[in-house]
This record gives sequence, C-alpha cells and structure tokens, in this order.
Amino acid sequence: MCCSAFGKCKRHEKLENFIELQLGKRLLNKCRAWCSRELACAHSINIDGETSSAQPLPSDHTTSGKATLRSAFIQSERGMYFTTAISYTLDECPYFCAPRLHHHCMQKRTDPFERVVECIRSTEWFRALESRLPTERSLSLKTLHGSLGCFVLAAFYPSLDRRIVVVTAADSVERWTHDLEQFGICTRACIPTRRRRTATTAPEHSELNTALDALSTYWQERATVLVVAPETWQLRLPPPEWFQENAITLHVGDELPFEEFRQFLVLGGYHRTDYVTEPGELSVRGGIVDLFPLGWPLPLRLEFFGDQIESIREFDPLSQRSIRQLEEASIFVAYPRDEQLFTASIEDFLEPQTVIVIEHPDEIAQRWEALAVSPQLRDCTRLLLNPLGKADITDVSSPQPSSGAAVGHVYDLLAELEHAGSLVVLCADSAIHLERLRALLRSLGEQRAHETSLRLDRIVWCPRTPDAGFLLPREGVAVITEHQIFERRRVRSEQQRRSALTLRELQQLRRGDYLVHIDKGICQFDGLDTITINGHQQECIRLLFADGDTVYLHLNNINKVERYSAADGTPPALSKLGTREWERKKARVKGKIKDIARDLIALYAKRKASTGFAFPPDTAWQIELEASFMYEDTPDQARATDEVKRDMESPSPMDRLICGDVGFGKTEIAIRAAFKAVQAGKQVAVLVPTTILARQHYQTFSERLARYPVRVEMLSRLRSSAEQHTVLNDLAQGKVDIIIGTHRLLSDDVRFQDLGLLIIDEEQRFGVAAKEKLRQLRATIDTLTLTATPIPRTLNFSLMGARDLSIIETPPRNRLPVETEVIEWDEGLLRSAITRELERDGQLFVVSDSIEDIPALQQRLLALVPTLRIGIAHGQLHPHALETVVERFLERKYDVLLATKIVENGLDMPNVNTIIIVNAERFGLAELYQLRGRVGRSNRQAYCYLVVQSLQKLNRQALERLRAIEELTDLGSGFQLALRDLEIRGAGNIFGAEQSGYINELGFDTYHRILDEAVQELRTEEFAELFPDQERSFVNDSIAIELPDDALLPATYVPSDADRFQWYKRLYRCTSVAELSQIREELHDRYGPLPPETEQLLYGVHLRMLGSQLGADRIRVEGSLLCIELPRAAPQWYYEQMFPTIVAAAAEITGARFRQVNSIAILDVPIASAAHAVEVLEQLLAATAQLRRETSRRLKTAKTSP
Repeated sequence: MCCSAFGKCKRHEKLENFIELQLGKRLLNKCRAWCSRELACAHSINIDGETSSAQPLPSDHTTSGKATLRSAFIQSERGMYFTTAISYTLDECPYFCAPRLHHHCMQKRTDPFERVVECIRSTEWFRALESRLPTERSLSLKTLHGSLGCFVLAAFYPSLDRRIVVVTAADSVERWTHDLEQFGICTRACIPTRRRRTATTAPEHSELNTALDALSTYWQERATVLVVAPETWQLRLPPPEWFQENAITLHVGDELPFEEFRQFLVLGGYHRTDYVTEPGELSVRGGIVDLFPLGWPLPLRLEFFGDQIESIREFDPLSQRSIRQLEEASIFVAYPRDEQLFTASIEDFLEPQTVIVIEHPDEIAQRWEALAVSPQLRDCTRLLLNPLGKADITDVSSPQPSSGAAVGHVYDLLAELEHAGSLVVLCADSAIHLERLRALLRSLGEQRAHETSLRLDRIVWCPRTPDAGFLLPREGVAVITEHQIFERRRVRSEQQRRSALTLRELQQLRRGDYLVHIDKGICQFDGLDTITINGHQQECIRLLFADGDTVYLHLNNINKVERYSAADGTPPALSKLGTREWERKKARVKGKIKDIARDLIALYAKRKASTGFAFPPDTAWQIELEASFMYEDTPDQARATDEVKRDMESPSPMDRLICGDVGFGKTEIAIRAAFKAVQAGKQVAVLVPTTILARQHYQTFSERLARYPVRVEMLSRLRSSAEQHTVLNDLAQGKVDIIIGTHRLLSDDVRFQDLGLLIIDEEQRFGVAAKEKLRQLRATIDTLTLTATPIPRTLNFSLMGARDLSIIETPPRNRLPVETEVIEWDEGLLRSAITRELERDGQLFVVSDSIEDIPALQQRLLALVPTLRIGIAHGQLHPHALETVVERFLERKYDVLLATKIVENGLDMPNVNTIIIVNAERFGLAELYQLRGRVGRSNRQAYCYLVVQSLQKLNRQALERLRAIEELTDLGSGFQLALRDLEIRGAGNIFGAEQSGYINELGFDTYHRILDEAVQELRTEEFAELFPDQERSFVNDSIAIELPDDALLPATYVPSDADRFQWYKRLYRCTSVAELSQIREELHDRYGPLPPETEQLLYGVHLRMLGSQLGADRIRVEGSLLCIELPRAAPQWYYEQMFPTIVAAAAEITGARFRQVNSIAILDVPIASAAHAVEVLEQLLAATAQLRRETSRRLKTAKTSP
C-alpha cells in the first residue's frame, strides 16, 4: 500500500501513535504539518500483523531531493519501530530537536536508562502520580535520591502534552540539564550569575545571551524543558513583543539589500568591530558580514554575492573559522542596549498549563516568592520534589551506598544486588572508565573464587552516567555510578563561551612593537609597505633600528623576524646596524647553550646505556588508586602518567621533568609513580626545597595512600632530633616506604635499604651542592622532577634526546571556575566577601602592587573587619621570616595573607578561596591569571575581586585586559600566550638562571632558535652515534621566490596591517600542503574569494615550501621556465650526497639542464603550468627523501653490527 508518511490510513495510525508517545501531541502536529509540505514522495510500508517484518522503499524515492530513502517500518510486540527515512526527515524538521528518534527507538529495548525508566513506569507510585497529574494543581514526592528526579521526569515526558519548567538551586541547573539530555530530551538551561545585580539593572552580556538562547529555543517550541534557578527567575529581560518585532529568518538564496541590512544592524544596536567575539558585535569585510546575534551560542557569518545571501555559517569566535553551514538562521536584527527595554521576566514567556517541577521547594521558597503570588503561574501544575514536610508519595528510593572508594565494598554490594535478582546498571563517564572498573571487579572475583562470586555478565554496563546513582529497593533496581564509587567529584562546569578577545589582543602587532631580526638584532615594527620589484607589487615589512635606521624586509625573509619577549617585560635597546655586536651576542649564547646541552645529552646517553630496575606492570591496587583520584584526568595528565610508567617499566633509569601549574595534577602523578615503586618493594624519596612544601606533600601522600599498607614519613626541621633519628633508622631498615624531606635528605647520614625512585619538586630552587649530588644519583635510579613554572611545549622537541619532558597545560576538567569580578573599592561588597569566606572557615589573599601601600591597606582591611588576623608577606622580608609567615598562614593562625605578587608559586592552599587584588589595572594579564590561579584549588566556589581605582578612568587597554580575565574564568582556557613570560622563566629553569639573562638580551624566540641549532648540531656531529634515526636535511628558510605576477594580500582584501603580518607569518611557516590548504580555506572563509594576487602568493609559498626542503637559495619562474638555484654555502655532506641525487633525479625530467653562473649551480626545467612546477619540485624531493631513508638505515645497521 502507498500513502503519505503521516497519512490517515489505519496502518499508519500505529506509527502516529508511536511518534505521539515519543514526541507528545504538540510536536507531532507540527511535525505532521512540516512533513506534509516537505515529503514529495509516498512511503511503501508493509506490516503483517504482529510479526516483525519490513519492506524497503525503492532506491529512487527521495525526500525533497535531499536523501535516498531506504527505509523499513518494523512492527513488534512493543510498538512501531523504524530506521532511516522518517528519522532523516525529522532531523531536518525545525520542530524536532531531540537526538535522532530512530536511534532512541531502536535502542529502546536495550538502552540501560530506558530499562530503568520502564521499571519506574510499572511502579504503583508512578501510576498513581501519572493519573493525578492532569487534574491536581500540586503534587509532591519525597525521598527521590540522586538523579531519580530526572528519571521520573523522563518517564512522564513522552505522554505529557505540556511544557515543563524545572526550578532548582543554581548549582543544580547543569546537573538537571545534563541528566535530561541523556534521555534525548531537548533541554535548555538559564545559568545564573553569582555577581550582584540590583532589580533595576539589566544583566550583563554573557548572562543575557545565555538566558535568551534558552528562552528563544523554548519559546519557539524547539525545546520542551527549561531549567532555571530562582536567581534567574528575577532576571530582567526584553518583553516577548520585542522578540516578535525584531525576529527575522534568513535563508540561503534570499535577496537582501546589503547596504540597507548593514545599516539596519548598526542602527539596531550592533557594535562595529574588527573581530566578532561578543554578542551584539558586527564586522563587515567586503561581501562578508559577521554578527553575533542574541540567543545564539556562536556568531554567524553571512556571505553575500551582491544582494543575495550565498551562505550562512556558524564560526568559532576564538579561531574565527567557520564550523558548519546553515540553510537558514532566525536572528534578532536588534541588540537591546536600552535598559528601559528590560521590563519582563521569565514568567512572561510561560504559557498556561505549564508543569513546574520544583526541587527542594522549602530551600528556595524564600528566594522565589513569585511562586506563590504570580498570576501567570496560577494555572500551572506544580510537582514538588523532596519537600521537607508531608508528601503525596514517600519512600520511593534510597541513595547509592557509600563504598569509601574501596572496590571490595562495591563488589560485595553488587554481588548482593545481583543475587537478589535486581536490575543493576553500572554507569561511567566513558567506555574507558567502564572497562577499568570491569577489570578491577574481575580481578577481585578471581581473588574471591571460594566466596560468593559476582556474575559480571548479569550487570548492565552503561558508558554514560547520570549525576548520582540511586536504589529502588522494592522494584529491585540499582543505578550505580563509577565516580561515586571512587568518591571522585563530578562537577559539570558552567557553559562559558570562550573569549577570543585576550588571544587576539596578545597576537595583535602594532607599530612600535619590538621584533628581533635573527641577523641584525632588535628592532621595532613600523608597518607594511607595498613596493614594486621588477614591475610587480610585493609587500615588505618596515623595521626601525637604532639611530633611526630603516630596513625593508622582503616577505621571503619574514621568518627572520620574531616578536621580542623576555621575562621582565622591560623594553630592550634597539640594535645598531653596521656593527658586529649582535653576531658576538649570538655566538656567545650559542656556545653556552652547547656546553649545557652537551652535558645533558651526555648524561642522557649514560643513563640510557646503564641498566636500572624495570618496574613491573600495574597491579589491581594501582588501578584502584588511580580511579579514586577526585578529578578526571586531563589528556595531558593521562599522557604524562603513561610516559612516567613507560619509563619506570623500562630497564634504563628514568629522568623525566613534569611541568605544569599548581593544581594541574603533578603531585598526583608523583603519588602514582611512588605507589608503583613501593609495590615493587622499592623505597621512594621526595625532595622539596622548603619545609612548607615538605609538610604539604606529607599530608597529600599520607591521605591518598591511607587505605594501603604504605608508610609515609617526613624529614625536616619540623621534626625533633629524636623523631628524625627514629625515622632514619627505620629508613635504613626498609620500614619506611616513602620519605619526604628538604635538602636534609641529601645528608651523609641518610641511608636507604633499597631506593628505587627519587622525586624532586622545584629543583631549580636548590643550591649548587645539592644539584651536584642529584646529578650523581640520576645516572643510577629513576628520577622524576616536578616544576610549577610552565615551560613551552615546543622546547620538548628541541630537547628530545637531552631531557625527557612531560608538559601539563590544562587543569582538571571538573574544577569549579573562579568567579571573577572587576569592581571599584566597595566597603560593603568587600566586607561581605571577607565575612563570607571566614564564615565557611576559609582564608583570603589580599594582593597589593606596592610594598609601600601595604600598611595603609592593612588598616583599611581592619576597618572593614576589626577581628581580622593579618599576616604580611613581601620580597623584602628575610627568607626565613617569609617562610614563617606563610607557615603560620597554612596553620590557619592568620585569616588573611596580605602580600605583594610573590604569593608563593608551588604551594597548594585549598583553604584559600577568595583573592582580592588591589589596583588590578597595574598588573599584566599573565600576572592576573597567575594570581587568580592561587585560589579555587578545592571543591569550594572561589572568588576573585579585581579592585580598580576608577572604572570610568581606565584606559581601553586596561579595561579590555580586565574584561578578558573576568570572562576567562576557566583555568587553562586558551591562555598559553598570556603565560609567555612564565614560559620564559621556565626555559631559564631548565638551563640555569644565567640563561634568563641571555633570553632578555636576544628575546625568547631568537634564543629558542639558537637552542634548536645548537642541539641539532650536537646530534648530527658530536653525538651522531646516539641518534641513528636523526635524518640529515638542509632546509633553507631564507630561500627567495621570484614570480612573474603580483603576489601579496591586498589591503582591500585584508585591511589590517597586523592581520596581514600574521597571515604572512603563517604562510611562510607552512611545512605541508595540508597546512597551506587550510590557510586557503580560512582566507576564503573570513574574507571571501581569493583575489589573483593572493592566489599567486599561495603559489609562491607552495614553491618556497618545496624548494626550501631541497636547500635551494632561489626559485624563479620566468614564463615557461622554472629556475632552481642550488645553495652556494651548504654542509659538505650536501654536495657529497644530496647534490648527486638531485642531478640523477633531474636527468629523469624532460628538458631539464644544469648551468653554472658565478659558481652557482642552476637547474632549468621547462614547465607547462603552475601545477607542473610543483610536480617537478616534488619529484626532486622524493629522490632526496629516499636518500635520507637509506642513509638512516645504514647508520642503524652500523650501530647494531658487532
């Protein structure tokens, strides 16, 4: 039979009934109307009674030309199931926003969550609730533990023909949203801000955008559940009429007067800017309009051809790259900047008969009086979850039992539940976590073979998880979450739009900024100039040197300049042209670097050649310990852990350096390594520079290893002589597994029975004698070094083969972001902030930019809270006195540590969760980021107050800097550039303090380049036998390209000098065709079709990329002739090996011939096209690559042969 997809025949009524069950009648009607317009074909469906059968559609049936329909509807005992055709159509339907219905339907009988929901639907209490809900105004349920409330709502959802609003505490909004989305329920959350706002002020941009995104989706009926907090309920918003008046839907292909549209947006309140990163911003480049409409999570890019919309794309505000194509976009063409518009609230967007679910109503009643008095809510049904008093339904569930992070207890619980015949659903965040838990339980089962065993095959394993587990004892259902088993916190951080402002500002190059020319020295950027060379236009960089001298740098040599950056930020002196001072500086630094690198490589070689102890693989205890870490491992942390274990399990002694900020997980990696060593019968020494760090590590190691038979001791001046004597005796006898101490551990009277692992924290802070003793230890035992100073990841590649590095750049994912607010000195607010912290038994940092201001600031603080106990710390204190102050602060003898920016790096102070930075406008971006990072190290919400003298008097740069730090609340959120000065200090830590001086002289990038050269020379010359895999190559970065046509980025295409400079830098650093193609796509995406000059530029870059790998000095294209000038100056091996190979390869190319001009070898090749020129260079490169592989193979053979 044939009929429309939503026709009225009886056989299709089953399909309609099923879709109504899944979607609800409201969305079914809208889907039916949409599909009747969109479906141009008939669907063949064959249903035979109650047996499962399917009749596929002919392959030529299509839906609006969008897809081939190969579908089947299947009738089974539970209802109508279907596969592709309708699900595809509904995916296109604007009214259907839940995840793919066909996936949900086909998984219905096997999905773990759906099985639990089916059990809930079969309970007496649920059926009673379901029957009373349509007629009663208020119903209440008690003892809904864990995430059961979301499961109950999911059980109601398919048959509920009404909209839903969930009201819950601010810190539970994300929990509800996440859990409901696990069921495919399209949910939107209004996330409240924790900052103060009076009833008459409009919300700030980020909060307004989040609220409008949620409300617009909910209001347009593209989402059926809205989750809000009481604070958000009072949010002042534009009224619904404003949305109706300013909403417009744009389609690809629409005719829209370009100029009128642009002016309309500006008049409507959009702000013109170069880059669109914030809601309400607008940028126009040629025929491309970037705008960030309210209610959209990402900005939009409209590309016009004349007055016609050619494409609509969402793009990433950080990278400015398009993410996905859209066929249409409903936007608001105005941006509400007039606060008089904000006259409505969320209540005005709700309709009668809405079901309002209120969690813990008694706790939020005081903050949400509108619940009782609002006329808009009188017709709504209220479902109260977990009220304090009486309830209509009680004794529903019990919480997931606590296991104390002991897998043995979990095993017993699961075995008991499984033998009782319960449905046990075991949930984890990922398949990896699930498999790890399965392995642990399997291992325990093998150990308990003689006892009651657990049938793992009877457990339902689910690779996604609700926020918290629960038990339904009467129904025999248990939902158990892995993160609760191991007592690992699972905090879903607030969704925050990534701010591109900071990165953009840091990347911007302005006139007057300092650069370093590798050959000529330090100079200033003075813009770009277009010059004519041989009748063709090309751009050059204008550089200013000392005495007003100017140098025009051709783009061929753009890689010779880098931005100047140094640790102290002091402006450098410009270099003087015509002298050899710059060359002498470079030579001096290169010599020093070679000396240090030579020692590092020699030590590395000695260690690799010696035989140490190969630790065994992980045990069940090891897996259990790692699973109990309270945060999820970041990719960096997981990688570092694997690298450490791999080193320990190899027979060569380990010497690995782990770099990462405080709280990024270095200590956890050290604990795992120490535990691995102890299980192998080895002892571990943890060496730290201060007694404070010693005590911190002692507490941390002791707490993490408390459940295992591991003895942890500490050796420092905090221990009495008698205690130290006892510890030393036990250490020598092997009774102490892990010893933590200061340089006292290096004393001659400290003896180990079997030391297997040395962990060093902040090695750069030890003296020369201590470092020398450590150097001797390194060659024989496994060594793990930790540093809290970030080190650039690029140094990892430079030092490969000299020092093993693991770099952790991202913090734990589940940490609460630090709430940051820029304020003027406000006594009421600051008093409230201090009092709030003290009331929760916490402590505070107050940071001043000046030592001279500290006494006055101390008096101002005491005036706010007279009972404050204030400790003072600054750089002019004696080191012992400073340590005493910090120690007393850690002992909680002070409430506030009033300090300069020396707040000690490396200390973890989880009890300090409020920081007040006074005169914040005087601090740099990286300093503010680093200071704020000192708080927020625990499970408490942390606060950072940036106090400025006057918000009105701030200059634009300071204001944008403070705005950026205020919005980038997530740790590690794309802030590598802001950490530049810290990375430079990190480089100094690797090579010694004197190197920091050289970095200041040359700039970090030039120093890094010289380091690369020095290490490369050592690898290929002095230590060539250690690196047989090292391929010899001669890459000429100074190659010149001469083309017959203009090759540049026209100012009419990319208007900003700074942007063109950055594009040129990227282009001339290309190392692969894929990278060049990506740049081409980005240029087209951001600026429109490439003009001929830019196409020629990219062609030249492609030739340059290939020619530089050949070592060529110059490549010229003269009509139909490609001229390749081979290098005049190159290493001897180049002429002995590479040159003959190029000659042989050229002999295979038709028409190729060599000639010599002034001792320069030039290869001339006739070419038919640009593609032919590229093909010639690739052919030559292929031959040289083959030569390198054969040479490497010979070196390996020579090394391994006796």
